[in-house]
Amino acid sequence: MSVGILQRSRTSTDDGRIIITGTGRAGTTLLVQYFTALGFDTGFSMNGVFKEIDSFSHAGLERKLVDETNPYVIKSPEFADHLMDVLKEGRMKIFSAIIPMRNLFDAAASRRRVFKAGVEWGSLWKTKDPNKQEDMLAMQFYKAMYPLVKYGVPTYFLDFPRFAEDFDYFFRTLRPLTDAHGVTRAEAKAAYTRVVDKSKIHSFRALFSSSGKSKRGIEIVQNNMPVTSDNTAFSNPNILLPHVLREKDFVDLGAAVESRYAGIFSPREEVSVVPLGVTAQFLENPEDFHHAATDTEHAQWLISTVLERISHVPENSLVLDVGSGSGNTAFALLRTLKDPVILATDISRPLLRSLLTTAKTVKNGSSIVPVCIDLNKPSFRDNRFDLIVGRAILHHLFEPDILIKNLYASMKPGSSMVFFEPYECGYAFFGMLLEMIIETANRMPGVSDEIITFLRGTSLSYQKCEPKPVEEYANLDDKWNFSRSYFERVADDLGAHLRIYPMYKSAHPYSGELAFRLKAGAGAEREALPQWAWDLIEKWESRLSQDALDEMAYAVSIVFTKPTN
Repeated sequence: MSVGILQRSRTSTDDGRIIITGTGRAGTTLLVQYFTALGFDTGFSMNGVFKEIDSFSHAGLERKLVDETNPYVIKSPEFADHLMDVLKEGRMKIFSAIIPMRNLFDAAASRRRVFKAGVEWGSLWKTKDPNKQEDMLAMQFYKAMYPLVKYGVPTYFLDFPRFAEDFDYFFRTLRPLTDAHGVTRAEAKAAYTRVVDKSKIHSFRALFSSSGKSKRGIEIVQNNMPVTSDNTAFSNPNILLPHVLREKDFVDLGAAVESRYAGIFSPREEVSVVPLGVTAQFLENPEDFHHAATDTEHAQWLISTVLERISHVPENSLVLDVGSGSGNTAFALLRTLKDPVILATDISRPLLRSLLTTAKTVKNGSSIVPVCIDLNKPSFRDNRFDLIVGRAILHHLFEPDILIKNLYASMKPGSSMVFFEPYECGYAFFGMLLEMIIETANRMPGVSDEIITFLRGTSLSYQKCEPKPVEEYANLDDKWNFSRSYFERVADDLGAHLRIYPMYKSAHPYSGELAFRLKAGAGAEREALPQWAWDLIEKWESRLSQDALDEMAYAVSIVFTKPTN
């Protein structure tokens, strides 16, 4: 004599219901359709489970958690807000819970897509700010999970979209539940085939393979901070830009402006805006100016030197280059770091075009993503970058402290932000030395009129780091020289760790700088100045200790580091 196995009813709610919950946008509607096809009571007919959903978002079929008229299988992400109280007070019985899980970014991106389309079902949830959707989903997921664990509700987890693409995985995961209801494999397969439509699945980022191993990068959330174990996926602008930019609507300037700018991206709202405080040389014919200042080897030396002084920058780091120009710093970072992805930003489309042209010719150049953007406003999402670098950028700005504060928020805890800038004390002293040479040249022979003119122009170019009326410096390129106290005030306001290093540590910094400027600015060698001029400079250098020379540097590396707690 055989004994039959007692099977649960697929319709009775006498000893509990099956609930489906989670973050939503992870196949919960599909699960209701599947159970309906198996003959479970979901409260919907087979015709209804396809018609009573939104045609764009494919969302719907939701129920309240506690309702005596509820069917056996119910679903809603809203259950998370009520599960703790309901289970604690014993207001309903739950036989099992099913929670489909999706990559958090994809779940949020799906809601942003629906929100952008103006559809209510499946849109933003628990927030009106698209940039905060991941945080809210993480919180809601916890609120759903904890009561189920605390009160011992049997819970089944499904990976989405895998469960909609791999029947064997799907059937195996839910088998204890479906076996209890007498569902055969053949029956399950028929229902699965009937309801699954893979064309409705939107892939926002191909992050996971079916084995669960990282395919192009993994994003998890720790302490509200995205942590990427492999940033290589970010070399794709369609992945990188939504991850870092507050403004989600960005365009390829090749399509939005001119074909010659193809491959350069920009927030749509900035396409027709001329940035304030930008001199004409950076907007009209910037290549002429920038080529004159190009020194690839020098940029490489600067980056290598400063990276030795800051905290470890991880492999596959996500790096922001501020004011990239034609790419000297970006390419130095690419050569120095291990497999970085570099967001190269500038206000000049022609310069970024030059950068992009070069990037196509260098190894791993596709890891540099050029973006034309005005960084004087908050442009980036919080806790995104492993390193931020700006070479000779702050002194061009109206209010450099605002840029620093905006960028600081986008740094990951423990990361550093580095700027290379002129230093007021050293510049003022160097300017005084030049004036002494010019005055002495009126009495001493050996200096040509051309070199005197060059020295006079160099001396006059130094601007002190003091507030000025807008009309006095709006059209100046170099608006600032900086003092230590300036950066200390900014760091104190941010709660950042601050370090300032001389850019060129030397016993003869001023004579070295003058030789460099003669060569770069006038095409002249040291011999263009007589020995008495060099003796004058070296006399003053010899009177200062190395510590004093370091503190009176004419150019410094400024490092802001974000605390980890």
